[in-house]
Amino acid sequence: PHIWLGFALFTALLCVATLSFAQKTVVKDAGAGKKLEFDYNAADQVTQQRTILADGKVEQKVDYEHRPGYYVADETTTFYGPTGKVRRTIKTTYDASANFTGEFAQQFDETGKQIAGHRLIHDPMTNVYTCADWNTETQSYKPAPCPSGEESAGPAPVEKFTSAEVVKHLNAARKAADTQKRSAASMAK
Repeated sequence: PHIWLGFALFTALLCVATLSFAQKTVVKDAGAGKKLEFDYNAADQVTQQRTILADGKVEQKVDYEHRPGYYVADETTTFYGPTGKVRRTIKTTYDASANFTGEFAQQFDETGKQIAGHRLIHDPMTNVYTCADWNTETQSYKPAPCPSGEESAGPAPVEKFTSAEVVKHLNAARKAADTQKRSAASMAK
């Protein structure tokens, strides 16, 4: 019984490993001695893109995670330093409707210690952004104000009206509607 369990586990792992390999790799010239390599899966989707320097070292790598039913792939971009160590990573995520849901960035020094970073989380249903920045003293993420801009400005403040102002606006709307009806009726004659 243990042999069959081991064989089944080995077979399952072999299938998963086989599916994770690229179906094809396409290489393109990027100029200045650099080249771009693109790995494609069986569905002809790019699963990884690499920028290779003239000396053969990887300068940048982008991994694409294609999830079933999602319009846009999540991306993880990794930047490498001259020694081949990871200098910076950025992961960008989307929901099934292609709405931006988050960005997680990390920056490292030559020893591999994290020296900077941020987390930006977006709830597309409420359009609320939550931000956090890397704190080098505590070596953790601390809540931070989100940058202002078109996407992160948040909802416009709600105007408050008194009941007298509401009645005034309703009467003006009724008067405009009556005028429009009379104008349309006179044009129909």
